[in-house]
Amino acid sequence: MDTNKNLKNLKNSSSSSGGGQDEVINFYHENLQVGVSSSPYIYQQIQHWINDFDSEIVLAAMKLSAKKEKRGFDYTEGILKKWVEAGVQSIDDARKFEQSFKQKGRMGSAKRPSKEDFDLND
Repeated sequence: MDTNKNLKNLKNSSSSSGGGQDEVINFYHENLQVGVSSSPYIYQQIQHWINDFDSEIVLAAMKLSAKKEKRGFDYTEGILKKWVEAGVQSIDDARKFEQSFKQKGRMGSAKRPSKEDFDLND
């Protein structure tokens, strides 16, 4: 019940800011908040990020969290903090950052030795 009350309060406070915020809150509620207790503080944090960043960017971070099957808002907030540190200011910047992050991860990790690397019969 509290979750619905929190959603209603945020929606009422954001009716003038457009549908972007509603979309973010609904996405959180339907995808990341499942199985996690509701807290007004979390909704305030989401509101903070929307106000300081952009609803489209917050939604993109939430979608990355959902793909990783992370629940709650902590993982999303970690993504957003990394993006702030990297100077991300748009969706395109976020995409470039994520692409670069994935490439660095692949190049930076050493190849795990296989059984063939330890073949002592040679």
